[in-house]
Amino acid sequence: NQVWVAGRSNSGTQASLRVLNSLTGAEVQRASLGDIDTGVVKDFGSNQAFMINTAGIAYGYNLNTGAQEWSANVGAVSSYPYPTGNGFIASLLSGSVQRWSLSGGTASLLWTAAVPGPSGVTIDYTNQTLYVGASDGTLRKIALATGTQTGSYVISTAAVGMPTIDVTASRLHVGTMTGDLCSFTMPL
Repeated sequence: NQVWVAGRSNSGTQASLRVLNSLTGAEVQRASLGDIDTGVVKDFGSNQAFMINTAGIAYGYNLNTGAQEWSANVGAVSSYPYPTGNGFIASLLSGSVQRWSLSGGTASLLWTAAVPGPSGVTIDYTNQTLYVGASDGTLRKIALATGTQTGSYVISTAAVGMPTIDVTASRLHVGTMTGDLCSFTMPL
């Protein structure tokens, strides 16, 4: 019965993370973590809430106890951290996508893949593949285990957004900054 709300810290004078009771609206917990623009996501594998502030510091909070479990400097991101079950994927403004794992209260970098201006990511778990849009008009296909790029598809003359996968129809959908919506049969 909790809602985790992230926001701006008003130059550090206010808490940027608040936990509210979803039944009463009462504040249960607060933390000052710096400005958080990309929201809070739940990682079911670790039962933690993940968030990354605008300075690029990622945090993991235990959803049962409310305690901070770990933090890591990943770099400024273009999207929310994408949970992977005991880890996450970060799309960095500096031009890469990173996979991080969690173990014993520590976040460890597994791999980095160069992607210019990466969007948020989506994962095809059946084929163990990550898809990410890029600012060069491509959709990138990356091996989830290694970070190796296994495909690149030019679909626009402008940036490509965050893809989504419709598992029922076996299709990948993605939009572009030129206003196009593309749909591909899976797997690519």
